[in-house]
Amino acid sequence: MKELEALKLKNIYNIEGVRFFRRTDGEEVHPRDFFDEYSVLEELIELNRKAVYSRKRMAQTPVDPRIQEDEERNHLASEARAKLEQADYTAEINYGSKKETLDVRLRTNFDDDLLKKPTIVQISRRSFPMLILREARTYSLNDLVPFRKMDRRTKELYKEGELEENRLNIIPEPTLIKSLEALYSKGYPRFTVPLKILFDEGEKLYYIRPFVGTSLRDVSFNVEEAAKYLGIVHSYGLHERFDRTPEQYVMYPPDAEDLPKEESGSRTLIRNIDPEFFVFSTKPQFLPKDEENFLNVMDSIYPIFNSEENKKRVREIYRRVRNLYSWNSKALAIELKRLLG
Repeated sequence: MKELEALKLKNIYNIEGVRFFRRTDGEEVHPRDFFDEYSVLEELIELNRKAVYSRKRMAQTPVDPRIQEDEERNHLASEARAKLEQADYTAEINYGSKKETLDVRLRTNFDDDLLKKPTIVQISRRSFPMLILREARTYSLNDLVPFRKMDRRTKELYKEGELEENRLNIIPEPTLIKSLEALYSKGYPRFTVPLKILFDEGEKLYYIRPFVGTSLRDVSFNVEEAAKYLGIVHSYGLHERFDRTPEQYVMYPPDAEDLPKEESGSRTLIRNIDPEFFVFSTKPQFLPKDEENFLNVMDSIYPIFNSEENKKRVREIYRRVRNLYSWNSKALAIELKRLLG
C-alpha cells in the first residue's frame, strides 16, 4: 500500500497542496523561511567573492594569503553546516484524499567556495520519493556573475524589466519558468523537469519538482538525445553558455508517469534542473557559440562526443529539431513580454 501511495506522490501533478511547519512549535511557515536560514552562509560567500574578484593582493607576506583564506573558509563552512543541520521543519503534502507528512532538509552538501546561497531544500521520508523545493530568484546586476561582461544595453534592459528580441536578454528564472510552463501547457516541447508552482511573489518563485538523481555523469546516453535537447532549447531562442555546467543536466526516465500526454511526441529525455542563468534572443547569429560550448561540455561528460562523426550527427539532428520548432522563439517572446509588461 505504501509503495502505491509513493508512486502517486512521485507524480508531481497529483499534488494538490503543500504546507510547511516548524516541528518544534507546529507553527506554519512560508518557504522563504527555509531560504532565510541560508543567511548563515553570507560571511562565507563574501569571503569567496573577495577571493575571486579581488585584483590586489599583498606583494609580500610571510604566509600565502590563499592558505589563510582556505583555513577561514573551512571554518566558516563547517560552522554554517552545523547551524543548518539544526533546522527542523516538516512538509504536509496533500494529494487526492491523502495527506503525508515529510521531512524538510536544508542543503548542507554545498561546495565550500560557493558564491551564492543554495536555491533548493529537500523534502523526503523513508519509502517516499524525494521532492525538491526550489526558490527561483531575480538577482541584482551585482549578483549576476555570469553576465558581468554583457554590454550596457543588455544590462539596462534587465534592470528596467524590458525585452528587445533582436539582442541578448538576461531572463530571470521566475519569468522564464512561468513563460515556459504556459507554453508547455499548450503542447510546446519541454526541456525542464515537471514542476508545480506553490507561491509566485514576482521576483521570487517557489516551486516543487521531482528529485532526479540520474545525472548525465552517471549514465550512458546517446548523441540523439543531446542533439534533441539543444535543438529544443535553441528553438526557444535560449542560450546557456554563460553558466553551463554538467551538473545541471539529468536523464529523465522515459517511462515517467508525471509527463503530460501532450509531451509524448515531442520531448527530450535530457532535462535541465537548474535553469537559473539563461539569455534569450530571436536572432540566430548568437547560436553557434552556444552550440560549440554545449559540445565541449558534453565531451567532458561522455567521451563518445570526441568523435567527429558523432559531432556531425549531433549537428544534423540538432538543426532538424531546431527547424521543426522554429516558431518557439516567437511564442516565448510573446509570453516574456506579457509577464514583463
